[in-house]
Amino acid sequence: MAIGSAGRMRLTMPGPYLPAHRSALTVESMVDGQRTVATTQPHHSTAFVEELRAFAASVRSGAPNVCTIEGAGEDLTFLQQVARAAAKQAGLPVGGEAGLGTDS
Repeated sequence: MAIGSAGRMRLTMPGPYLPAHRSALTVESMVDGQRTVATTQPHHSTAFVEELRAFAASVRSGAPNVCTIEGAGEDLTFLQQVARAAAKQAGLPVGGEAGLGTDS
């Protein structure tokens, strides 16, 4: 907490293992003889939430879809490669497309 002649500020930080919790800055001051309190929290969002917002905007208003079928295919190819590599390292068989070893 910081205290000065114009008011005080408090920065609240979450614990290191609470990624869903955000820090908050609270500022208390006097304005025209009245105590005011303002709390600010930064906006943080996960990639999933941002993709969901973009998809909703695409459906609702025709906004460009930022998640394309090409991007989904690239993600799938990458995940299949990861599955094959992990299975090989563990000495396990892999089924499905990942087991075929074709990344096209």
